[in-house]
Amino acid sequence: MLDRLQLIEQRLRQVEDNLAIRDLKNRYWSNLDRQQLEAVRACLTAEARIDMEGVPCRRRDEFIDYIQRAGGRSGLYNLHAGQNPSITVSDADNATGTWDVLFTSVDVGARLTIQMTGEYRDTYVRREGRWLIDALTFRQTSFLMQRIDEQGIPQIISLGQNNTAAFDA
Repeated sequence: MLDRLQLIEQRLRQVEDNLAIRDLKNRYWSNLDRQQLEAVRACLTAEARIDMEGVPCRRRDEFIDYIQRAGGRSGLYNLHAGQNPSITVSDADNATGTWDVLFTSVDVGARLTIQMTGEYRDTYVRREGRWLIDALTFRQTSFLMQRIDEQGIPQIISLGQNNTAAFDA
């Protein structure tokens, strides 16, 4: 039976793990938005599994290459706003999490904007004392893509959950 001090230590470890995972996910999104792709790579295990609607990649390095091709240009501004995290630490080195996300993108050169919402379901592992993302699953809940004409008038290209026009690389 655990004594009071052991219980406090266990609870503190759970809180610290939860915060470390939240920081990891925030670092992942922030670096993704800024096209800091080596920092994104560092957030993922080498064998990380990727299952994201609209993104034709299944492994970490393939995903990084895809993001470089699809987004590595000036005039493209992205923002992932994650919220409502639910983190479950199952043992000392494994956890899962769900996140709601609002993704906004402005591509000045192509005169396109995207607003998308969805849910991430992630798996995390601790390796050498650091939490890493071992699996990313993303499902859309809404999608809006617009082209802005020369007069500043938006024209809807895609509305609903179809993003094939947005993420062709």
